[in-house]
Amino acid sequence: MLENERAWRTEDEIRTGLLEIWRVMRECVSRGMSREGILPGGLKVRRRAANTARKLRSEGDPQALAMEWITLYAMAVNEENAAGGRVVTAPPTAPPASSRPSCTTT
Repeated sequence: MLENERAWRTEDEIRTGLLEIWRVMRECVSRGMSREGILPGGLKVRRRAANTARKLRSEGDPQALAMEWITLYAMAVNEENAAGGRVVTAPPTAPPASSRPSCTTT
């Protein structure tokens, strides 16, 4: 994949871009795990990620709960997307087991 990207930009540009994507993704997860309340729209859907994060933090060893944490990160990003924040997604052509994340601004 790196070889394909090198056709368009330098390796430094590629790495800088990937680090920026990673930074945006971390911020999105962090925001989603800290915000509470009702999501925008008429359905009155309550945010759940912040409460789930508190619960998981109190349960001890994160490695024993790895799948729960991964689910929480996905929930946090989903809530941020639904709230009209930063959109974090993976290209639809990537296989689920090896999806490549990317970010856009709404």
